Amino acid sequence: MRLHKSHTAHAQQPASPTPPPAPLEQAITRDLDNPETLILTPLSLQPEEATQRRELVAANIQRQLKQRGVSLRKQFPDVYRKLGAYVESSSEPFTPVTIYPRDSASGRTFMCIIMPVADPDKLQDVPTDSSRVRTVDVGAELDE
Repeated sequence: MRLHKSHTAHAQQPASPTPPPAPLEQAITRDLDNPETLILTPLSLQPEEATQRRELVAANIQRQLKQRGVSLRKQFPDVYRKLGAYVESSSEPFTPVTIYPRDSASGRTFMCIIMPVADPDKLQDVPTDSSRVRTVDVGAELDE
């Protein structure tokens, strides 16, 4: 039994090579290989977590992200709701969250770790000698 000419001609054609990834895909992958890291946490210890302190921490977290063109409310609504629940309820725990937003000024993706409640022992493990890691004290009054 023989195949029709149209089938044999199609089978003999070389397969087309896979096109290379788009430059945008390469840039995203490269950005995430070694992203800049922003850690938003209160560095000063406060024995009580009053509502005013929680509000200050949440406002400073949002302010730091807004400076990079990131809207927590629009781009990360789940994190925004979680932060709001943390501010409203003194019994609501906040587990650290890592997000990967894009800095609107540079166009680069960065890693952001949000920790409104910081364990001082864990903060000792954060590298301070790297130019790629920046820790911001969101528990202090920040200049506008």
